[in-house]
Amino acid sequence: MKSKFMKFEELIGELGVSKATVYRWIKIGELMRPIELGSNTKVFLREEVAFYLNGIISGKNKLELVQEVYESRKSTPIKQGE
Repeated sequence: MKSKFMKFEELIGELGVSKATVYRWIKIGELMRPIELGSNTKVFLREEVAFYLNGIISGKNKLELVQEVYESRKSTPIKQGE
């Protein structure tokens, strides 16, 4: 079973772009910021990445997709044991 988290390197492979492109997209708001689990550990949620990629495939705007992800983060509590 895969983890619900995706590390940065795995995200780059999933998107098929360079590390510089991912950093640029995050900076300009076209990709969601990673979640910091610790001072040196940053991850993305697989379900957020899947939502984002499905939205792009459907022709949705990247900025709007990122805003939806951030809204979801605010309204979805983390459940213990998941």
